[in-house]
Amino acid sequence: MGKKRIIIGICISLLIVLLLLVLIWSLNENYKRIAGIRVVERHLFENQRFLTADIVYYTLYGQYLNVNIVAPSLRNSNSLQSATLLLLSEQGTIEYPLAFKESPLGTLFYISGQINQGIFLDDLNEGRYEMVLKVEESAPENKIEEYYFVLSNQTEYPSLEYYTVTDLEGKNRKIEIGVQKLLNPMNETMVLEVEQAKLPEDVYDIVIDPGHGGADVGASGYGYNEADLTLQISLLLRDQLEEKGFKVKLTREEDIRLDTYGENGRYVMANELNAKFQLSIHLNSSSSSLVEGVEIYSPPNASLTFSENLVATLQELTDATTSPNRTGMVLPGVYVRNFTLQDIIDSNEMAQESGYLPYDINTSTAYYGIIREAGGICTGAYVDGRNKDYGANAYWDQNKGVETYLLELGYITSSSEIRQIRIQMQSYIEAIATSTAEYLR
Repeated sequence: MGKKRIIIGICISLLIVLLLLVLIWSLNENYKRIAGIRVVERHLFENQRFLTADIVYYTLYGQYLNVNIVAPSLRNSNSLQSATLLLLSEQGTIEYPLAFKESPLGTLFYISGQINQGIFLDDLNEGRYEMVLKVEESAPENKIEEYYFVLSNQTEYPSLEYYTVTDLEGKNRKIEIGVQKLLNPMNETMVLEVEQAKLPEDVYDIVIDPGHGGADVGASGYGYNEADLTLQISLLLRDQLEEKGFKVKLTREEDIRLDTYGENGRYVMANELNAKFQLSIHLNSSSSSLVEGVEIYSPPNASLTFSENLVATLQELTDATTSPNRTGMVLPGVYVRNFTLQDIIDSNEMAQESGYLPYDINTSTAYYGIIREAGGICTGAYVDGRNKDYGANAYWDQNKGVETYLLELGYITSSSEIRQIRIQMQSYIEAIATSTAEYLR
């Protein structure tokens, strides 16, 4: 009986030791997985205490993640030397220089003032990336002091999910973006989890919107109407982009008129399809048959890289010229049209006459609906349903937007230009497809 008890005691002791070893291993692995400082990065912060800064605004527009961070002023605004956003991973550290300025809440740090710049998500390899703010300030005796901040999410948006654009090998990665608790439960920071993933059926790289359709024929001239030509161009453009490996969806594939909002609405379909990029294809019109030229309309507060390149490529591959229209023109052929003060007055008067609260719009709000409403808060989307004549955009207040461009490829009211577009249509399409592929990849 005594031997049996001894054996049982030994077994229990061994089991306890084994459980303790498993627990220690588990805690160690958990620490390495969720600690605010990666094992490979720990030497950077051995003697540093992590402070906490607040994410007050973050957006995902197209392929770019942007964050605005507010941190307490440690000394004064004049002592701040530099600021860097760090993405810490087992693979190393990725650094993004930050701009900064003083605000009522503290010092505001940001990557870019342009919505289609920032952290280019498609560049991230598989792995876990932890976001940390590094600040350098001047100290007495000409010393530089470093401070590191973990990032607490103070926005109403807890997380985002993103799929990268299909690469040349037909592969995609899934990126989960959100704030996670660290080993110390009092701390948290924004984390990006990247893994190889198959693109879901309802996720697309690019949406093409053939303008108008059905009873809405758009502009007309010389026996042609805009709705027919935009559909023809869009179908051929889809084929070229698919040949380049992209997953592409059209808002319409036949001569039908789409609702603007609601399920499968023209202005919201790209959001429903989780697309990154959208091209809205149109042809222009004028009371003068002499007016010709391309007009590419871009999102507000955005880099004009794509628009500039597209205009240059169109001119290289076709006989396209740039429009003489000066309204909203920022470069030849490149346009940004926002609401003017008069547009805002007219909108407010319409709201008053119809009995609904005026929309909160300003001169930074995109004028064209498909650019504005697909972009969410990045482009000032506002159609929330208060105007019963418009319906509602279910995505108007989201921080994830589709980068959208409106392409006026020429004037249907010019006999020479519409003839040129018809003859050189394949070259026009090649220019658009080439510019799009270069930009997205």
